Amino acid sequence: MAGMEKRTFHGEKLEIRKEGSKKFVEGVLRYQVLSEDLGGFREKIAPSVFSRTLNAGSDVKMLWNHNDDEILGSTKAGTLVIENRAEGLHFSCLIPETASNRFETIQRGDVDGVSFGFIPEAETWDHNTTPPTRTLTAARLIEISPTPFPAYPAFSTQATQRSRDAGESLRLRLEIENAIAMYGKERV
Repeated sequence: MAGMEKRTFHGEKLEIRKEGSKKFVEGVLRYQVLSEDLGGFREKIAPSVFSRTLNAGSDVKMLWNHNDDEILGSTKAGTLVIENRAEGLHFSCLIPETASNRFETIQRGDVDGVSFGFIPEAETWDHNTTPPTRTLTAARLIEISPTPFPAYPAFSTQATQRSRDAGESLRLRLEIENAIAMYGKERV
C-alpha cells in the first residue's frame, strides 16, 4: 500500500454555521481543480476519486491541522458527514463543545484552508503539460483537516515527514481497529 499523502486547498473558504448551541464546519474538496506546483508536477482529483471510501462506508476523521490527537469528528460517530456531488466532496462536521476555540479561529479567518489525507490507489499522468499533471482517479480518504498552512512538500520536508508519520500512525490504528471489529480482540 502506498504511503499517505496530504493536500491543501486555499481559496475554498471553510464555512461555519450554528444551529442553537451546535457549531458546524463545512466545505468542499473540489474536483478537476489544478493544484500549485508540487515539486515538478501539478495535481487534480477526479470525481470518482473517493468512490471506494464512500461505498465501503469507511470511517473518515476530521482532524485539526492533521493532528490525530485532536479529532473534531468522524463519519463512524455521525459527527462528520461527507457527500459526493458533481463539483466535489462536500463535508459538514459537528464541532465538539471542547473545540469551540477552533470554531472561532475559522470564524475569524485565521484558518481558512482545508486539507485532506489520503492513500493513492490509482492515477493517470499527462506529460503534455508543463509541469506534468497527475490526476488521482482512486484514493482512500483517511482524514479532512482545517489547516492554516499548505501541505506541499517543497515548503517543509520536516513538516511533511511529521505529517506522513502521523498519517501512518493513524492508518495503522485504523487497520487494527478494523481487524478487531472483524476478528475480535483475542485473534488480533
